[in-house]
Amino acid sequence: MSALPQYAYGTATLHPKDLLRGIPAVPRNLVLGFLVAYRKLISPLYGDVCRYYPSCSAYAVGAVQQHGAVKGVCSPPGASCGAIPGARAASMTSVRTLTSDTT
Repeated sequence: MSALPQYAYGTATLHPKDLLRGIPAVPRNLVLGFLVAYRKLISPLYGDVCRYYPSCSAYAVGAVQQHGAVKGVCSPPGASCGAIPGARAASMTSVRTLTSDTT
C-alpha cells in the first residue's frame, strides 16, 4: 500500500530514444568525476600551495560544466587560470595580493 493517491501515479514509460539523449553527457560526467576526485583526494595532499583563489581546478570544473568535456578540457589554461605567467585572468585574485594590501 502506498501513501500516494491513485491519480499520483503517472503513465510515463521509458523509450529507447530517451536513453540516447543521455549519451552526450557521459564524457562530461566522466571528466567532472575525475576533477572532483582530484580536488577531494589528490589536491589536499599538496596542501595550500596555489596562491590564487579559486584554484585552477575550480575553473576547470566550471569550464567543463559550461562548455562540455572536449571544449572545457581543451580550452587554453591561460584563459581561465592565473597560475600561468603572463596569462592571468582578470577575474582571478591573488591571495598574496589581498593579504599584502591589508597589511
